[in-house]
Amino acid sequence: MAGRSSATPVATGEPASDDRQHLREREIAIQAEMQRIPIKIYVTQWCPHCQRARVWLAANRYSFTAIDVEADAAARRTRDTLNSGHSVPTFDIDGVVLVGFSEGSVERVLREQATRRLGP
Repeated sequence: MAGRSSATPVATGEPASDDRQHLREREIAIQAEMQRIPIKIYVTQWCPHCQRARVWLAANRYSFTAIDVEADAAARRTRDTLNSGHSVPTFDIDGVVLVGFSEGSVERVLREQATRRLGP
């Protein structure tokens, strides 16, 4: 009866240990880079979506600058250039513009920008 050699690898569908370690290290690097990406958020003081976005960004320790478009005419013009609808919040995440606030959208853009910065 022919037995299988113990040296023959068995395909399990799971990444090898070295691959899993690399994936964990890559994820840690991406998460760290996401924390460093500059975020500008154009806001007003009365906007509840702006407030929710600021609280969420701070709670997740993302580096951001909130810019009040009612208090700063230059900021308002910049926001209007980025967002022809003139609404808030408007995000500039490392050159990518998002209008409105969605946690998933902000995280997606941060992850994409972090991955781009880190390279393959």
